Amino acid sequence: MEAAGQTPSAAAASLAPAAVPGWQHNEIHRDGDEPLAQDNQASTIFTLSEEFTYMFNECQPQDVLHILKDNWHHYSQWIDGVHMSWQDPGFVASCDQLKQSLGSCKVRSGSGTIPLRETVLPGLDRQLDQGTPIPAVEIRDPQHTNWKPLGFFGVILVADIHYYVRCLIAIAERAHADIDHVAYIYEKIQSFYSGNEQVIQCVGISAWVSHSLNKQQCGFL
Repeated sequence: MEAAGQTPSAAAASLAPAAVPGWQHNEIHRDGDEPLAQDNQASTIFTLSEEFTYMFNECQPQDVLHILKDNWHHYSQWIDGVHMSWQDPGFVASCDQLKQSLGSCKVRSGSGTIPLRETVLPGLDRQLDQGTPIPAVEIRDPQHTNWKPLGFFGVILVADIHYYVRCLIAIAERAHADIDHVAYIYEKIQSFYSGNEQVIQCVGISAWVSHSLNKQQCGFL
């Protein structure tokens, strides 16, 4: 399948199935008809192409993400809209696998080269954006609303408790964590503590955010 107009790169079309006409006719029902009978075990009917994976490995990841953003009108039909009634179990299974595959692709971030699904959107907390080694994915114009689809692949898009926990984990993995950055993040996590106890316990930090924090208490990192 080829993207309309081949913009901005012919390689962008490689995310699509190789034999679109037969695949659409046999597996996708856009006219409201009932899907064909499926086996109990849903099978995948499309996957991330080798060409698209090659682009992530050999090209600048930032450029590949921009191709994805600029052609979202093309790619979204395989990633977004799984609530639509004509999508059968095979389509949903393929969609989930595709999101997992893209989320596993390595990208550059403020804390090094890591899977896309472990990153956060830049610009969510100005204090942390200023030299702190958080996993902010490297992209141009991060405040553009067209970056919202990155959320499908595990990128955190808002400064909530998940954002600060992810930043804390990234900083904790470094040999020498800046104590001021750690204390600041703990204070932010504490502000989200109510109603999020389970999330905090999952990363083993409930003892530090259930009461007032100071630099000595943060020093275990």
